[in-house]
Amino acid sequence: MQMKKIIAVAGLTMAMPLAAFADDDAIKALNLQGAKADQVKTIMKNYKDQKEDIKERAHDEIEALNERKKEQLDAVLTDDEMDRLEKWKKTKKDRYKDKHKECKKLMDKYDD
Repeated sequence: MQMKKIIAVAGLTMAMPLAAFADDDAIKALNLQGAKADQVKTIMKNYKDQKEDIKERAHDEIEALNERKKEQLDAVLTDDEMDRLEKWKKTKKDRYKDKHKECKKLMDKYDD
């Protein structure tokens, strides 16, 4: 049980976006005040906003890329081949899930 807690805490810690509190921490660490502190906050906020915008655009572009790939494959492959491709992808995803379950079982085994 202790190992699960350690893994969970480590995972959450790594998943926490450091930028969420970096601006205030940087301001405190540098002992900034007034206009300079405001400038740093503005820079950090602009960075976060731009980063989110880039993530959203990248997500949209990847979706469009996937759609183009599917259209191109549809033009080249027969319906039967497309079906087999989809089944293969599902099988591949299922194998990944199975490996994940095996790893979890091993982790649980060494938990005590």
